[in-house]
Amino acid sequence: MIVLEDNGVGEFVKQAILPQDAQQLVQHNKNDIKAKRIILEAVKDHIMPHVHEKKTMFETYDTILKLY
Repeated sequence: MIVLEDNGVGEFVKQAILPQDAQQLVQHNKNDIKAKRIILEAVKDHIMPHVHEKKTMFETYDTILKLY
């Protein structure tokens, strides 16, 4: 989604997938937030040990690139 938003099409994609019913929209937003938290925790737990002691942003970025 970040890549789509960066390229200016994020809103179009969101509009296409969002439910029109108010109750479904509320549930969709709750599910979306839960999914983002799960992904964030998974990524954080995986990457943090590798970048914890880096002194500059470039060192952090370079380390992440080498992981993948």
